[in-house]
Amino acid sequence: MNTQKLTQKSIEAVQAAQSIVVENGNQPLEQSHLLLALLQQENGLIGELVKNMGVSSQDLEASLEAAVSRIP
Repeated sequence: MNTQKLTQKSIEAVQAAQSIVVENGNQPLEQSHLLLALLQQENGLIGELVKNMGVSSQDLEASLEAAVSRIP
């Protein structure tokens, strides 16, 4: 991955997703890790989009955390 082509927020999201992988003892970095990291970003676009769609970000975050916990 060429990180020079990513925005600062994107780099932070990938790093946060990698941290989630390590914290949960998972092997691969999956889409759920990245989505969870994007959802947890302060003032992030994904959190705002989810909110504007009328989806509970807390419920989505809980579902993602449960999904991440099931990854080997």
